[in-house]
Amino acid sequence: MPDCPVDTPCLRRGAAFPVVLEDPDGTCAAATMLLSSPGKVPAGAETATATAFELSADGARPFLSSERFFDEGWAAFMASAVTLASSQQQWELQAQVVSEGCAPAALPTQFVLGPDRQAIVVSFTPGFDVAVDQFGLGAHHAAIEQAVLAKVAAHFSGYAVRVDSRPHPAYIEYTKIAVLDRDPNGMGLLGTDNTPGKDVGNKHLDEHIRGINRTSRNAGRAAYGGVFVGELFVYSRKLNPAIKVSDHGFDAIFGPWSPKLGGTPATDTDEASQAVDALAELVAGTVSHEIGHALGLAAGTDLFHHDGDHPRWRMDAGVHRPFGERAGIDGKEVWGPVDAAYLAKILPVE
Repeated sequence: MPDCPVDTPCLRRGAAFPVVLEDPDGTCAAATMLLSSPGKVPAGAETATATAFELSADGARPFLSSERFFDEGWAAFMASAVTLASSQQQWELQAQVVSEGCAPAALPTQFVLGPDRQAIVVSFTPGFDVAVDQFGLGAHHAAIEQAVLAKVAAHFSGYAVRVDSRPHPAYIEYTKIAVLDRDPNGMGLLGTDNTPGKDVGNKHLDEHIRGINRTSRNAGRAAYGGVFVGELFVYSRKLNPAIKVSDHGFDAIFGPWSPKLGGTPATDTDEASQAVDALAELVAGTVSHEIGHALGLAAGTDLFHHDGDHPRWRMDAGVHRPFGERAGIDGKEVWGPVDAAYLAKILPVE
C-alpha cells in the first residue's frame, strides 16, 4: 500500500479505486462485477454490495463512486478504511466477476487504497471569448484555450493532478474553475478563489471556483469566483498611466492587435504568436494560482499568500507578481519550495 500523506486520508468519498480484471484465458471481452466488503469493515458497510457495473477485460472503469456503490454505509466504511490506511495495514475488498458464456465465470480481484488524485476542470465561458476579442486575438481563440490547458497541466506536472476542459468520466469529484471576462465582484480582480476558508490538506476535492458562493459572501469575502481575463488590461500603461503596476511591455505585445489599444484584430494568417503565448501565460498563471488556493496554498503560513516578494513565486500576492513575471517575460513562475513540498505531500504520484 502506498504511504498516505500525513494527516490526509488515502480514502474518502469519491476516492479512486484502481481495478485490474485478470483474464488468464483471454476469453472475457466484458463482465459484470459485484463488490462486497468482508473482514475489518463496520457493520453498516460489511453487508453492502455494489450495484453491478461493467468492466472490460483490459481494466476499463478504473474508478468507483463511493456514493453509487456504498450508499448509506459509506461513512462507516470510509472511517474504517482511513484507520487501516493510516496504520499502514494491508486491506482488501473482495469482488466477484460474473459473465455468461465466458470462462472463467468468476475472478477474485483486489482493491488497494491509494493517495488522492485531484481532477481539475477549466471551463472557458462565453465571457472568455469576449475578453479574447478585446485583445484582438479572437481568430486564435482555440489555440489560446489549448495553450492555457497545456500550461496549467505543466504547472502541476509531477503531482497527482489531471487538467481537462470538461469532466473526465474516470473521475467522480473535480475542482472546477471558470474563465470569464470581467470581475462580477466589481473589484477589478484578475481572479479569486471564492471557496470558503483555507483548505489545508486539500480535504475537499470538489470545490467550485465559479459562480457565487454565499458562505464566502456572508463572511465578507469576494463571493464570485473564477479568472477574469478582461481585467488584465490593468497592466496597460496606455490605458492606466497612473497605476503603478501598468507596464509598457503589455502595450508593446498586445497593442498591434487589441482594438482597446488602437490595434487591428489579428486574422488567422497574422503572426501573433507572441501575443497568443503571452495571453495564454497570463491566464494559465492566474488559473493555477487560484487552483493553488483551493488546494490549501500558500503553504507554511496561515495567510492566503506568502508574506513579501519572492521572485517568480506563483503564490505570492498579486502586488508582488508584476506583468513581466506573469507573462513569462522575466522567467516562468514556479511553485516556491515550501509550496512544491506541500503539493508533493498531498498529491504524490504513485
